[in-house]
Amino acid sequence: MKFYRLKVLTSDYIDYKEENITKESYDFIKQKYQESLNEAIENDIKLVIAEPTPDLLENELKNHRLSLLIMKEIPLTFKCENQQIVGMLHLPKKKGKIPLIVLVHGWSANKLGTWNAFFVKAAREFSKKYAVLRFDFRGSGDSEGKFEDQTITSMLKDLDLVITQISEKFPEVDNNKVCLIGHSQGAYVSFLHATRDKRVKCLVSWMGRLSDLKNFWSKVWFEEFYRKGYLEEWGYKISKKYVEDSLKYSLEKEVNKIKVPTLFIYGEKDDIVPPSEGLNFYKKIRAIKKIAILENLDHYFTGELIQRKIIKITLGWIKKWLK
Repeated sequence: MKFYRLKVLTSDYIDYKEENITKESYDFIKQKYQESLNEAIENDIKLVIAEPTPDLLENELKNHRLSLLIMKEIPLTFKCENQQIVGMLHLPKKKGKIPLIVLVHGWSANKLGTWNAFFVKAAREFSKKYAVLRFDFRGSGDSEGKFEDQTITSMLKDLDLVITQISEKFPEVDNNKVCLIGHSQGAYVSFLHATRDKRVKCLVSWMGRLSDLKNFWSKVWFEEFYRKGYLEEWGYKISKKYVEDSLKYSLEKEVNKIKVPTLFIYGEKDDIVPPSEGLNFYKKIRAIKKIAILENLDHYFTGELIQRKIIKITLGWIKKWLK
């Protein structure tokens, strides 16, 4: 039997190829969702049909619950201090108020998360039930601003602004029920924000750098920074502005302010933020907590199997605490 996958890559064409679902199922879905597809074309909205296993799809067809399989992806922008922030909102086709997940990228990264665009894959999985926002901090990705001007302060402002304004743009999104998922430095920013924002109901650290910069950097790094006045890593300049601003913050001193359920995921193959970083903070936090250290996980979510595992663990945590 031939199997096909329905893909709506953009709002102006539909395609399918040999893979997951039968031709009959493809035709059924296309007919079922023609109204939604027409709406997407009119409003320039990208739609993505989820790609379940054939067994799951056939079960959905039998029970006529196909609305669970459709999601919207909507590009959007915000303004912070006269600079544009670019993001992508993933929405399920669901009635009522929808809790919000925000994916917060790390240092020198962007709304894709990593080179393999793991944030996109995770967002599509999470958005079967939740609204998911991924965005570029000012100075990163498609957002305006210079990378050298990016600081912890500017990132905290950006994060607070997108959480606040998302419900103004999309009233169905409930920004009073938020889960922050931070990767690498994005976890540091997310955890700091959570100490100040009661809208955050749970936290997830994906290989998060949670130590303050003064303790995460080595003595040699600081000596070299003060000698040159800057450092350069992977082609990105670490500015004096960034370092001086970072030293104003201490998540380690504010750890007791974190009261929401918190999940830590770290990898044995991570040579940038090792598991000891997560374990140290896990021991300090006084909230409901869980830690998972995965044997084959590196800093960049490399590998299909490990990606599935991260999504499964994370989604299990979110379903428990973001209601």
